[in-house]
Amino acid sequence: MTRTAIGVTLSVALLLALTACAPPAGEPGAAASPPPSSPSVDPTPPAATGLLGCDDLVGADAVATVLTGADGARPTPVPAVQPSAAFDSALLGGVGGLACSWRVGEGQQRLGSGDGDWAYLQLSVLPGAAAQWAPVWAGDMPSTDTIEVGGVTASVAEGETGWKLSAPVGDAWVSLAVRASGLTAEGSRFLGMPDGAVAAALAAVAEESFGVLTGAAPERLAWPTLPTRSGDAACTGGLDEAGIVAALQIDPGAVTGYTVDDARASAPSSLEGAARAVAGVFGCELRTEGFGMTTITVVREFAPALGAMSDGPDTAVAFAPLSLAGAVPPEAAIVAVRDDGPRAPVYFTVGGTLYEVYSDGAQTVAEAIIAQTR
Repeated sequence: MTRTAIGVTLSVALLLALTACAPPAGEPGAAASPPPSSPSVDPTPPAATGLLGCDDLVGADAVATVLTGADGARPTPVPAVQPSAAFDSALLGGVGGLACSWRVGEGQQRLGSGDGDWAYLQLSVLPGAAAQWAPVWAGDMPSTDTIEVGGVTASVAEGETGWKLSAPVGDAWVSLAVRASGLTAEGSRFLGMPDGAVAAALAAVAEESFGVLTGAAPERLAWPTLPTRSGDAACTGGLDEAGIVAALQIDPGAVTGYTVDDARASAPSSLEGAARAVAGVFGCELRTEGFGMTTITVVREFAPALGAMSDGPDTAVAFAPLSLAGAVPPEAAIVAVRDDGPRAPVYFTVGGTLYEVYSDGAQTVAEAIIAQTR
């Protein structure tokens, strides 16, 4: 304010001085007054540039509204990834998508837990995937419910896990979800809300983000990518069956199958599935009698994505660093913090590959993979 006031004062003084020195109008030396002219105004503002970020797609007010509970107290959301969504969020970012997430409450403390008081708003954008779009799932089948959002027909569903909305927007597949604790018990912050209130607020968030995406130049959606798998999906080498079975101390005669599941082998049924297909994710599933199933998920060239899984306020609590025999820096590993049994998934890297292991004895499996890879 001081600089502006000083500038105005100096301008006025200079104008008065020039007026005093100028000859009166009509006398020799007087300059003719120029005709008045209208200021030149460009009615078109300059186009926004740069990659779109989460705050560009959804304003803070809309995020707070959709996460406001039945008590009406307006929360202050913070950017945070739900631990149960961390792996797929990291994969989405790696294939050039945008994974946005905000949380209110204390946050999910354990992978898969519904305890505590928390709610998340998740917004996911996968450019180039609109042609693969599929409706959201309602229970065990695709939802048949739709709504119009800013001229776009969106698929919607709600149930035990929360509220979901998804649509093809331009050339992108866009999905939104509100997930909360206590939805299957007497503890949800949304318990007592009028019917349709959360769904309507989620639709308002969708309309805001759809509008931004529709009006954005393609280069604003060109988020960086990691390399993706170029070879075949094969459970060999470091994934050799014999080494996995031996590590788990299972009788080979108890093995009923060791199969590969390639995300690229079928049409995706969700945005997460579409991102997995782009990345070339595949799984190796070991089935045995008396031991259950061991699932190894493999993402070639995605080792850098591991860091994105545990660098947020909630994921830093839900995952802990893990030391694996045979690992060579910068290879790293994290394990889900669990207190309800031994099946805590392990995430680790070997060379450029990212792995996820769900199994009893997951650490043993991970170390067997490292040994067989070396």
